[in-house]
Amino acid sequence: MKKALLINSLILTATSLLFNTVGISFRVFVSNKIGAEGMGLFQLVISIYMMAAIFVASGINIAVTRLIAEEGGRRSHSVSKALLKRAFAVSFLFSIPALLTLFLGADYIGTEWLDDKRTVLSLKILALDLPFIGISACIKGYFYAVSKVLRPAASQAFELVVQIVVTIKILDYFMAMGLEYACAAIVLGAMLSELASCSFISILYQFEIYKGDRILPKVFYQKRILNKILCISLPISVSSLLRSGLKALENIMIPMGFEKYGYSKKLSLEAYGKIQGMVMPILFFPASILIAFSTLLIPEVSEANALNHKKRVRYSVSRSLQLTFIMSILITGIFLYFPINLVSLFMIIQKLVSC
Repeated sequence: MKKALLINSLILTATSLLFNTVGISFRVFVSNKIGAEGMGLFQLVISIYMMAAIFVASGINIAVTRLIAEEGGRRSHSVSKALLKRAFAVSFLFSIPALLTLFLGADYIGTEWLDDKRTVLSLKILALDLPFIGISACIKGYFYAVSKVLRPAASQAFELVVQIVVTIKILDYFMAMGLEYACAAIVLGAMLSELASCSFISILYQFEIYKGDRILPKVFYQKRILNKILCISLPISVSSLLRSGLKALENIMIPMGFEKYGYSKKLSLEAYGKIQGMVMPILFFPASILIAFSTLLIPEVSEANALNHKKRVRYSVSRSLQLTFIMSILITGIFLYFPINLVSLFMIIQKLVSC
């Protein structure tokens, strides 16, 4: 079990680092195309969208991963199938209201909250993405629970390729109509890539779920499982919504603060775009290593706890905390002692992408 966990963690870490590197390079390409003001506009849209997306996906993903590990879904395809049917229902319970709120309230959010009408079209496009995010979160939670991490990694790779190809194809055409439509082109690429990724991982799931057993074990009580999904996912989703809401409020206030101290609206968006669009992704780049371990820790701890293996739970948690502490110190040291080198590396990437 420890060997499988280590191998899966290494796979997730390697793919996360690769995808984040490609993502940052793509962000540099987009920034060169639409400029700092365009990146600022895009980040305003993303701050609101992420609030809705995290609410839809975070709770249901953890609930599926945990319950499949606890309820025997790791060893029974029929248990996983019955559990996921209810998880899909819960994901729609979260995603449909979020979609309607974001789509119908886009005009008010764009003009009153973000203070920029150019964000309205992008918000409406991204709202259509939310149900697909919920479905993908359920299926990814299943694959993480059964320790088949290559499937989610493959879907993420497919999503990234689709996003890059679509955005490159349509960005120049939309840019001719102004920053509002340039931003809309980027989010349209993101929306279509999420749809493609959802379809891709759904196909992988269909191949997976028709293997093995067909009879639902008697120990699996279907009536209570919906309540358990809600009890796990709802508190996580609400807390995630509050946390991301505060983060969105912070992001909205940053360009307002620049304007308050003499910046024009254009310069405020440019400064905000440089901070949130370019600096922060680099600072949070190392987090992909820890995310890999935390994602796989959920099913391991859940299964051990369900089997009353307390010693295994304590060992897994303590080792994870030790690893987090050591890596945090190491990464902090790198940022403190090699900031100029990191900036130089980023500039090299920017030049390469520009070419």
